Amino acid sequence: MENGITDNIWTTSPANTSNNVDLFSPEGGGVSPPSIAMAGNPASDIWYYSQGSVPGLGSWNATNGNTLQLAVLNMTSGVCAEINNRANGQAIAPSANDLGNFATTAASGNVATQTNANWPQTNTANTNLNLVGQSVGCVNNSNGGSTGHFFYEVLYVQ
Repeated sequence: MENGITDNIWTTSPANTSNNVDLFSPEGGGVSPPSIAMAGNPASDIWYYSQGSVPGLGSWNATNGNTLQLAVLNMTSGVCAEINNRANGQAIAPSANDLGNFATTAASGNVATQTNANWPQTNTANTNLNLVGQSVGCVNNSNGGSTGHFFYEVLYVQ
């Protein structure tokens, strides 16, 4: 990394904006904190920052850990379909798949870890959307810890 920071010691909390290990700090990642305006419930929804593997974008490595840093936000199915329309050319809110608990470590601002093996990648019932290799889009997560439609964006690939 530019600041000489090793993998997995950065913080992803939008409240942390002053250190070289903070993603949302000018001295760190230099990324602006994302808005919650398009959330399903802007009064209570928050961004989750999970790591894992998405087919076609990096690969899972058990020795070195995660390969993708995702930002995900809960939203309605209608907004989900429109995001996929604009980002991927198909106005579809995908069928539910267990993509892991995006909310695992949200309170601390640290990174949740899961393998996203069930990423929508084939034409299945009610889903004709292929998100393999897509760095932005919307998925439908059936995991009990974070159920619903989620906008996602890949922040970086290791």
